[in-house]
Amino acid sequence: VTELASPEAGKIALRAGNADIMLSDWLWVSRERALGARLTFYPYSSALGAVMVPAASPIKTLADLKGRKLAVGGGPIDKSWLLLQARMKQD
Repeated sequence: VTELASPEAGKIALRAGNADIMLSDWLWVSRERALGARLTFYPYSSALGAVMVPAASPIKTLADLKGRKLAVGGGPIDKSWLLLQARMKQD
């Protein structure tokens, strides 16, 4: 196991041949495969992301997020962020 500075460093190491395996998510692997990369995804967790607010927050539903600022962990192609955006477009 080699600890790197960031998830992006892991992706670079994998693509450069300096790592044999890395932890990422299926959306990144799917995008890379669509771009021609020969990668395989193996599910290792059933955990999903979450929208978290302090207990005393007035935000109780997704609709309460309208007009609010959101901090996203994981970057612009994080699966939880993409799923949240898709869900919000349904309303």
